[in-house]
Amino acid sequence: MLATLLLGGCTPEAVAPTPIPVPPVPDGAWFASDEEALAAAHKTYTAYLAAADRAADGAIEARAAYQALSIGELHRQVVEVAELYDSEGWTSIGRLTHDSMAIQTFGFVQPGEHEIRTLVCLDVSETDVLDSTGASVVEPDRVLRLPLQVVFQQSNQKGPILLSESKVWSGKNFC
Repeated sequence: MLATLLLGGCTPEAVAPTPIPVPPVPDGAWFASDEEALAAAHKTYTAYLAAADRAADGAIEARAAYQALSIGELHRQVVEVAELYDSEGWTSIGRLTHDSMAIQTFGFVQPGEHEIRTLVCLDVSETDVLDSTGASVVEPDRVLRLPLQVVFQQSNQKGPILLSESKVWSGKNFC
């Protein structure tokens, strides 16, 4: 499902990153280092991709678990892609992976809200999207390793870290 979201035009044009001023994290709040923030982002993104793989068969429980890992505009896009899959009779096969994740920024962005901005390489080389006859609906010359800017948010220090953005990086391809 995520492969089509990213490759099928849900982010129609590459988006330039928007740097945000991030105040220092107050004492005792959130992550103490880039390494801690990166580990949390990596764990969350790995779970997100695994949930996307499980949701690909259209099972309601798996789809709901996948959708629960996103918020905001990304969540709306995930729901729209699921509806598109249903209306077109598509299924996704294979496994999404990622590597080369790096922190851009992390920290407090407003009262009660924290954010991690990352750059990550999404690998879709082991995936395909099939129509109801079993024929592939993806372009044969698609990009197999996508440079993305992925943003994670947490509403409070005890709440889950959720994905809020996933956009193709418009700068130099770091994948």
